[in-house]
Amino acid sequence: MFAKVKYLLAIALLFLIPACVFNSEISADDACATVTADLSPGDNTPTPQECEEAAEWINLMTKAEEEYEKEEALRKEKLEQLLKTMPEIDPSGNTIYKIEDIANEHELLDYDDFKRRYYPHYDDSRIDPSIVISIEGGIVHRVYESSMVDSFSTYSEYKPLIQVKDVNDNITISCFTESVDQLSGINLDNILTIRGLITGEGFGSEDLILNPCIPVKNGINTVIPTMTPIPPVAEVSQVATGVIEASEMIFEFDSNAVGASIKYRNKDISVKGVISDIGTDIWTDKTYVSVGAVSIFDIYEIRCIVNNPSEVASLDKGSPITISGTFYMNMMDMYIDIMPCSVVTN
Repeated sequence: MFAKVKYLLAIALLFLIPACVFNSEISADDACATVTADLSPGDNTPTPQECEEAAEWINLMTKAEEEYEKEEALRKEKLEQLLKTMPEIDPSGNTIYKIEDIANEHELLDYDDFKRRYYPHYDDSRIDPSIVISIEGGIVHRVYESSMVDSFSTYSEYKPLIQVKDVNDNITISCFTESVDQLSGINLDNILTIRGLITGEGFGSEDLILNPCIPVKNGINTVIPTMTPIPPVAEVSQVATGVIEASEMIFEFDSNAVGASIKYRNKDISVKGVISDIGTDIWTDKTYVSVGAVSIFDIYEIRCIVNNPSEVASLDKGSPITISGTFYMNMMDMYIDIMPCSVVTN
């Protein structure tokens, strides 16, 4: 095996560069002849099979190099054409850009050039960061009632999220809305026009983050929306009749998280169940007691965010409990948060 690797490497060094230069294939006989002539006393002569494998490998590498050079030349040609025709970004949001065009820029421009084009203030803080952009043709990839805005300029903020991609999956744009109501009627694979303030790139998969952002479903409303969010209809906080079983509430969110969030929004509720966890949120440093999630297969758990940690100091996991407070949000499709909240009985 050692001898085989030695011959493969030796042949590669001797033939790979000449093959690329003269655009010719290396035969097994040529490989064997060259290596044999360079053998030291005591070295084993390569077998015909080893010479054939080495020649095949070198020819494959040569072909791959040729294909790479062709692709690189084509990319440079496309880049030159792009730089000649690429318009300046209209920071007002009144010009609608196609997501396919932005994806093409993302693919051809290097990282720094793309960043300076869409969020230049990260390299020069003197530049006005207020770039509002309207983008059409995005395919809905994800819809979250609550997700962390993980851009470089924002930390520990949770908002409703619509994530869109282009048809070739070359770019991902996150649209963070001001209200969960704006998610209503939006489904996966819908085609959207979105308009929002560019706040940069994310730590994860996002190539652009718009926050705040407004979605418009194509075919329903083609008017570019105003950046000022429409305030939701005021809802009077109400106390739900009776006490809700934790399992029933979790089932509602598991079936339709958006619908359940709208139903309970700003409502005062009481929930009873079994304590599944007691702890402190790593992002907000707030103390909570969780109800539900008695099985490893349960997706959601209901968290009662308390103001005074002493309320949960004497509680134990597995004990029955009733909590009361105001529904706050569906956190990352994992936690149903009630805040402010207090422990009623245990």
